[in-house]
Amino acid sequence: MFITEAEFNQLQVDHRAGSLDVSMPREVARQFFLRIRNAEVKQTTGKSIVFQKLLIWFTSVASPIVFVASLVFFWLGHSAWEAALILPIAGICWTVIYGLASTQGGWLIGTIPLIIAASPLVNSSGTATDPVTLFVLALWLQRTSYLLAHQWLMSIVMDHYDAFEMMEQHLNLETQ
Repeated sequence: MFITEAEFNQLQVDHRAGSLDVSMPREVARQFFLRIRNAEVKQTTGKSIVFQKLLIWFTSVASPIVFVASLVFFWLGHSAWEAALILPIAGICWTVIYGLASTQGGWLIGTIPLIIAASPLVNSSGTATDPVTLFVLALWLQRTSYLLAHQWLMSIVMDHYDAFEMMEQHLNLETQ
């Protein structure tokens, strides 16, 4: 679909009024921030996305690191038999949840388990190296990278005709 700038202006009005839903796959948004150069965005929109890129990169890199840390701390804090049982299960769960987290759910579905997992640490002498808390934090960081990227890119796309035009092939428009 090709739209003119005047049609885009009407789309903006409809979108803000809630009569039009504009969306795109979260994976596209995350890849946008991981791959595109700030200079390209600045040339198109006049605005820098350095902070957004850094945060998406940080969450994307920190998530697997925190996951590995959770496995290490579990391994160090438990017997070999427990670790031999739990570590592969954690890996399988990580893989499944990691894959689903990019496309499904919102902020609450990731934040509530993180708060629940971390709450025992508040009232105990537990440390930040609690493997369950680290495991959930790793998943939350991963989900956050997708949610923030999606939110930020949709803002860019709906504020700038040139950005909308560039991302048009990935957009899904639905009237409410």
